[in-house]
Amino acid sequence: MKKKFILAAIVFCSHFAFGQKIDPKKIEIVRDNYGVPHVYADTNLEAAYGLAWVTCEDSFEGLEKRMAVVFNKSGKLNGGKGLMSELIYQSFEIDKIVEAEFETKTSPQLKAFLEAYCQGVNDFIAKYPQRVSLSEIKKNKITPKIMLKASISGQADFAYIGVDMARLFLQDLRGASLAPQIKTALIKEVSDMQNTGSNAYLLSSERSQEGLTSIIGNPHTVGGVEGPFEVQINTKEGWNIHGAALPGLPVLAFGTTQNLAFTRTSPLDDKVDLYQLTTNEKGTEYLLDGKWLPLKKNNLKLFVKMYGLVIPVHSTLLKNRMYQSAFGPVFKVEDKYYAMRVNLHSLSMIEQLLKQNLAQNFEEFQDAFRPNPQIALNTFYADKENNIARFSTSRIPKRPAGYSWDGIVPADKSELIWSMDENNMISFDEGFKAINPSQGIIFDANSSAFSGYAKEDVIDIHKYDYLGYIPFAYHVHGPREEGIRERVDGEFHGKKLSTQDFLSLKFDTKSQFKNFSTFAFPFDLNLLDTSIPEVKEGVEILKKWDSHFDKDSKQATFAEILIENYYHVDMFNAKKYMGYQNCMTTATDPDITYFQDAMIKAVKFMKKTYGTLEVPFGEFQIMKVGDKVVPLDGNKLGSRNILGLIGKDGKKVYNGGDTYVFIASFDKNGLVKLQTVNGAGQSHDPNNPHSKDQMELFSNHQFKTISFDKQEVLKTASAHYWLGK
Repeated sequence: MKKKFILAAIVFCSHFAFGQKIDPKKIEIVRDNYGVPHVYADTNLEAAYGLAWVTCEDSFEGLEKRMAVVFNKSGKLNGGKGLMSELIYQSFEIDKIVEAEFETKTSPQLKAFLEAYCQGVNDFIAKYPQRVSLSEIKKNKITPKIMLKASISGQADFAYIGVDMARLFLQDLRGASLAPQIKTALIKEVSDMQNTGSNAYLLSSERSQEGLTSIIGNPHTVGGVEGPFEVQINTKEGWNIHGAALPGLPVLAFGTTQNLAFTRTSPLDDKVDLYQLTTNEKGTEYLLDGKWLPLKKNNLKLFVKMYGLVIPVHSTLLKNRMYQSAFGPVFKVEDKYYAMRVNLHSLSMIEQLLKQNLAQNFEEFQDAFRPNPQIALNTFYADKENNIARFSTSRIPKRPAGYSWDGIVPADKSELIWSMDENNMISFDEGFKAINPSQGIIFDANSSAFSGYAKEDVIDIHKYDYLGYIPFAYHVHGPREEGIRERVDGEFHGKKLSTQDFLSLKFDTKSQFKNFSTFAFPFDLNLLDTSIPEVKEGVEILKKWDSHFDKDSKQATFAEILIENYYHVDMFNAKKYMGYQNCMTTATDPDITYFQDAMIKAVKFMKKTYGTLEVPFGEFQIMKVGDKVVPLDGNKLGSRNILGLIGKDGKKVYNGGDTYVFIASFDKNGLVKLQTVNGAGQSHDPNNPHSKDQMELFSNHQFKTISFDKQEVLKTASAHYWLGK
């Protein structure tokens, strides 16, 4: 294994020259008939420049929003979501981490790669300054350090740190210490992360009617400029991949090569620890190892723009609420003090992703994670050798045994301050993995790492109890997972699946709303008070509903509005909503009156807006770009994951969830077929035809076929140009 790892490192190093200034005239861009850029270059560094350039062409505003956190502008530019990113960035001192570790923990190869990417971004800004909103970006060149700071900040989002922070502050919902704008931002942070995530599906050739090994990648993200954009890279040095990148991330997060493919989902592994401090009456000191230590105030500078106003959050709404301790940042919630600890010392994340982009086989792909994973995501893999695999690739520390790390830990002993040294992280080889299960199928919907398989392959959690506790997600079972499992262990159990069968798992519009009981949905019609007229009417509609969010369903619209109302009613009124790993309380069944209140509101809304409780779902839920509109099926609780906002006209307009979706299939000779769809289209300019030319595909569960053959791409190219000319 060690020899293979060294060989892979040598191969990786050979792809990059140091201090190389990029000549953009050597970089060729061909945009296919859907406007997807195919970057052609001799070297990988030239391709990095090209990737930066097409990122700016298609998603500069998204890249700028990601960079904004480094300049303390995220709250002003991105509202409530930006405020949470800024709070994480400053509280966990990401700026200091990168400044202190850049020279020692980034390889010359990574620095050369980032320099090439930054050159592409800076050259674009110099040519198109009108695209830039932030004066700081106009004044300061984007550097490798800035890229790393922004990337680690993005990684922190996937670690669910913002959700844990938001839940802490949600303890004050019933008090007056937080203004409505901040409450809204915190609610949105929790709600967005609860309702997004990703799906992944893997199928071995033995389970395929066509004898193909297949993978479906289905990240759930925001749409628009901050969402994934599609791109293909082709170099003579071996970086040949098609997939999707995220603005501000200079590599492909989801990809397919001629030999393999991979995708990601957000993990619910135990990465973030929550401690409760013992403080003196004044809250100026905390007790550690029997000694009183000063509780230092955090001098954060936090701003948020809402309703046209820029609010200095640090000196008003969150004043005297943020501190620093030996455990990490501390947040005062009511009269208690909580510290959070997570390892964000992950400067090698981009390098690991890049090695995966360059991997030619299963061993090289796994070697990219060694010795320790740097990515706060689950990784799913399939290849031409008929390997299918799931890896937990989070940064999880080795904690002292004997404590309930999935709850709140008392912060009274220094032994509980686990080391962030690489040797104290769970290594890739120690970590969770599931490779080639006997039934040939793996799936995930941000749920348990141990149960996303056919029932014969469900993994015993005690296999990973070697630390005295289970650090990997094992107790999370959501409605999306249950919907997939119902079919895998039901109609598809032990059978060979056609490609359409396999795809139907992803595009299933059925919701587990009626059958699944969680802290979010206590669904039992018999518990409702039908003497209330609106409740009686609502129950009658739900009894008629078949639980599918299909376009022609006349009951699904009411169900969706009920769900939206219930989320907000319960989150604003019940602390018990926060029953979740690393959160403040244990989950209990919410009060049924909240559910009834939501139903009453839904009935009144439907009558006022539509004059009826039965409206075809496709008339209610839509995708809209400019004046073009298409109907959408699906819902946040199902595999067909659609998020959106309900406007004053009563329409729910898509803004995320399913975005980039791909299916790649392999035989023993390599890639047989790659098909993709990416939301409404490649461009975010409503005047560009490629901003809306995938809408029908997306609406109808259809795909475009991708080619790696340059001559085929040129036949129907929508644009063809060389950079620098």
